[in-house]
Amino acid sequence: MKAYWYEKVGDAHSVLEFGEMDNPSPGSGEVRVKIAYSGVNPYDTKKRMGMRDVEKFGRIIPDCDGSGIIDQVGDGVSKVRIGQSVWLFGAQVTQAFGTAAEYCVIPSLQAVKLPNNLSMVEGAVLGIPTVTAHRAVFSDGDIAGKIVFVAGATGRVGSYAVQFAKQAGATVIAATGSNDKISYLTELGADYVVNYKDEDRIQQVMSISEGKGVNRIVESSFGANIDFDAAVLADEGIIAAFGFDDVGSQSMPHFPLMLKNALLRYIAIFFMSNEAKEATFGQINQQLSTGNIQHHIGHTFAFDELPDAHQAIETRKITGAVLVSIEES
Repeated sequence: MKAYWYEKVGDAHSVLEFGEMDNPSPGSGEVRVKIAYSGVNPYDTKKRMGMRDVEKFGRIIPDCDGSGIIDQVGDGVSKVRIGQSVWLFGAQVTQAFGTAAEYCVIPSLQAVKLPNNLSMVEGAVLGIPTVTAHRAVFSDGDIAGKIVFVAGATGRVGSYAVQFAKQAGATVIAATGSNDKISYLTELGADYVVNYKDEDRIQQVMSISEGKGVNRIVESSFGANIDFDAAVLADEGIIAAFGFDDVGSQSMPHFPLMLKNALLRYIAIFFMSNEAKEATFGQINQQLSTGNIQHHIGHTFAFDELPDAHQAIETRKITGAVLVSIEES
């Protein structure tokens, strides 16, 4: 099969190599997927710059997300799955080979049946962003009638969090750093939009919540925003943090949070139990099947442009999902 790989860390154009590798075969509990599109996330580029995987495996095929069709199954997996269109989650988390190749072997659980109303392109954007958003919004139960504040709402995780929360019956306050993005967030379903650069942003949120504060915060920049979060959180509110911004160098406002009986929920999607993964994937598919979820696709690169796709993620020159077309290579 054709594949991209790296055997040392560094710049995408310096370390990513392209060539032929043996076709993989699925083991027990695994499926083999003929990849249509590989999805590139910041997680993938950060892994390429870190030594741990290279030291462990030697050769890495990057990228965790993607879409394709199951063409082989291993022992213990029903042959009914052969021919099924799927979206992939976490392909290159605990193993060496991800989705930047013509074929990818992955645990059957992490090859999720693609809803009939979604294309392969849309399937490839799901993975990390939707699972992160879903866990941040729903880890602590029903949110109907609650006020949910989404930080970094125009990011890929944030945009899904806005839509999931609104679809589940919450009042959604979305945060952005640009007034130009207000209309985009309202189209996603945000009831209110706050510019986090406004000096009176705390007062704005407290006014919206009639002085009670927000019940849930989906937090992308925990270190930078913790004082704001403590100020606007309601009694017994929950902060679900998936991004941190040098939190170790920040002093925590312990006393204000303690007075509110606040709960801090850390989101680590790759370390959920299999039961939690299965439930999360199923609930995401239910919401996707409504046809009311928008997907922001920034750019699709050709297979031979995969290093450019990695570089685009690192430089943040593209807004929205970055995909690589494998099937048309």
